[in-house]
Amino acid sequence: GASRMGGVALVLLLALAAACAATISNPGFVAVTSVTPTIFVAMLMAVAYDRRSALAYGILHGLLVCVALRLSVGSMMVMVAGIACVVWTLKEIRDRNSLLRTSMISALVTGLTTAMASAIDRPLVEGIRREFLVDAGLAGAGALLAGGVTVFVLPLIERVFNVTTGMTLIELRDPKQPLLRELQVRAPGTYNHSLNVASICESASEAVGGDGLLA
Repeated sequence: GASRMGGVALVLLLALAAACAATISNPGFVAVTSVTPTIFVAMLMAVAYDRRSALAYGILHGLLVCVALRLSVGSMMVMVAGIACVVWTLKEIRDRNSLLRTSMISALVTGLTTAMASAIDRPLVEGIRREFLVDAGLAGAGALLAGGVTVFVLPLIERVFNVTTGMTLIELRDPKQPLLRELQVRAPGTYNHSLNVASICESASEAVGGDGLLA
């Protein structure tokens, strides 16, 4: 609805403002201040919507950052590489390890792409290799930071965008949940029957390509 689109627009605006403000304040850290907000946006959209939306909004934000800060094509290439890693790896969030794995892969690819882009954009003079390594390290650290912030704000994302991640679904089906415990005590037969039906429903859903966990 309109409220969700307004939320997306607000996220893009805030992330763009953060990228611009951080880069202007610390131009020497542009490798991290320009890339991190874009990867963060891609992760948010992957959680709130789907991977296709994450790709579209991530690239849009990357373009806005590059235009606003007058960055090179190489910088856009780095952002696209980071966004691609997010879209490729963040299919479903069943636990925090999913975001950790995505962050680590994005950090590795972003760092390597930054080094390649720096080698293309800059003249190969003495001492430039050290700058390549520093920029690559900063870009990789930025991707890790984006993943860490996403884990921290995940409950807020679910509330604002009215979505339920696999992590929350797993928590809800925990037998230690008060309602499930009460059902075990008061109606054990109904509880066991419910588990059997849930297992059948999950298998049927996965067989047709659906979300077995949600089912």
